[in-house]
This record gives sequence, structure tokens and C-alpha cells, in this order.
Amino acid sequence: MEPAPIVPSDYYPWHILASTSWFVVYMIVCLSIILLNALTLGIVLKEKLAREASRNVFLTNLLVSNTSGGTALAMMVVLYAGKGDDSICLLFIHLNMWNYQVNTSSLICLMADQLIAIVYPLRHTQLLSSKVIGTATVLIWVAPVIHSLVFAFGIGGHNLCFPLLTKENMRVIGIFLLVTLDIIPITLALIFNIPILIIARKKIQEVWAVQISSTANGPRNSFLQIWRSILTTTIMVGTMVLTAGPFCLVIVLVISSKTPYPHGRYADFERICQGVLSISVNYLVSPFIYAWKIPQVKRFYLKMFMQLKCKGE
Repeated sequence: MEPAPIVPSDYYPWHILASTSWFVVYMIVCLSIILLNALTLGIVLKEKLAREASRNVFLTNLLVSNTSGGTALAMMVVLYAGKGDDSICLLFIHLNMWNYQVNTSSLICLMADQLIAIVYPLRHTQLLSSKVIGTATVLIWVAPVIHSLVFAFGIGGHNLCFPLLTKENMRVIGIFLLVTLDIIPITLALIFNIPILIIARKKIQEVWAVQISSTANGPRNSFLQIWRSILTTTIMVGTMVLTAGPFCLVIVLVISSKTPYPHGRYADFERICQGVLSISVNYLVSPFIYAWKIPQVKRFYLKMFMQLKCKGE
């Protein structure tokens, strides 16, 4: 049987991506991510949830990247509306890579902050000075640029949005994304998180004693805040692993696909787009984790819920 003739849509999948159902799904997820994370970000900036400046800064970075991740997902809304083009495709890819890396880097920095607070409770402020925090924040937001440059010019990642894409090129892109967006971040997160839990359990009494002797007011609250932060971060790491799983599966399917190009290009491109949706669930779940584990956030959402309920009655 002869292969089906090549038509323009085989080269430019966004022309046939138009789908009302996927458009609605992406629109709901996109708006929910932006709204919930923006509200939670406002609470963090207003309340200063942690005593330590470093913890507030890294938490703020997380929420900003979550909110921006919702904005990046809006590019997918445009594609499924059938209004996409090459520039929208490139913007979708780079914004999602950038936000995901900022998100994971902020989470790792937050865990490093917790590790220092547990191991060196008296030197925490000294080791994480405002200069160190500022440098870390700049690196968190600038380092993804290097990743984007390697993606675009090192492995020909931009071909994903152009007719030049070959099957071998797609395999290289898939392996690059799998390693840099899944394997390395998840490994680093686990390397930090598991020792933090082990050390924290061993040092509970020691940290308690240090805080009682060095803090005039509220030693119990101070220690509980650190412990609550560790538990919250542990849940976030678990969520990151779970939401990254489907994306890993999608990339493996793309890498192992036997369908020749250009006919298989549309299917692989759409798999990647839908794999990104699974990662975006992490941005959507984060505000609910904060509302569950952080008292100030919980009070805000309960108050808002009660006000809406009263208005409805």
C-alpha cells in the first residue's frame, strides 16, 4: 500500500489541532492556575509566611513561576483554538521549559534552605545572607536561558515547530527533554528531600533546645514552622514526581515511535503538548497544598469561601 500523500497539515500540525474539547480543558486549567497562584502569591507577599527572608523569597519564586506557567499554557489554548503559528509554537515550548526549570530550581533552593536551618540553626541567617539569596534568585531565573540556547542551537529543538524536523531529530529532542526536565530535577529533589527528613527527625531535640536558648518569643512556633515547611515541601516533591510521570511516558512513546516522518510528526507533536498538561497539573495543585499546610493561606481561602457562600444565600 502506498503511503498517503503529504499535505501541508502534516508539516504544520497546529492547522489541524483545533479541538473544542481540548480547548475547553486547557482554558479551564490555564485560568485556574493563574487565579489560584496569583491569590496565594498575594497572601505570601502580604503575610510574610516564614520568619526567614530566604524561605519567603524562594516560596515567592515558586508561586511566580506557577502563575507564569499558567500564562505559558495559554499558548496551548491558542493552538487548540486553531489560531496558532510558528511563533506561538516556539513561545509555548520555551515558556514552558523556562517556567518548569524555575519552579524546580526554586523548590530545590527551598529544600537547601531547610537543610541549613536544621543542620546549622545558629548560622542560618549568616549562611543565607541577602547577597546569597539575591544571587540564587538571579541564577534561578537566568540559568534556564542556557538550557533554551542548547535546545535551540545545540540539538535543533526549534525544528519541532518547522518542516525541517526529522525522526532522528525528534528522538534527540525527546532524550534531551527527558534528561533535563525530568531525570535531573527529580533526582536532585530526592537527593535533598530524603536527607532533610532523616536529619530533621534526628535533630528534633537539638534544634528545639537551640531555639529555646536563642529565641525570646515563640520557640515552639519557630520550630513548628520549619517542620511544617519541610512537610509541605515533601508533599510538593511527591506531586512533582507524580505529575512528571505521564510526561516521561509521553517522551518515551515519542522516542520509541516507529511511524515514519513527516506522517508521524503530528501525532508526536500532539503527544508532547498533552504531556505538558500533566506537568501543568503541578502548578494547579500547589495552591491547594499551601492551603492545606500553611495556616495563613488556609484562613484566607476559608474566609473567601464563607463570603461567597453568604452571598449565594
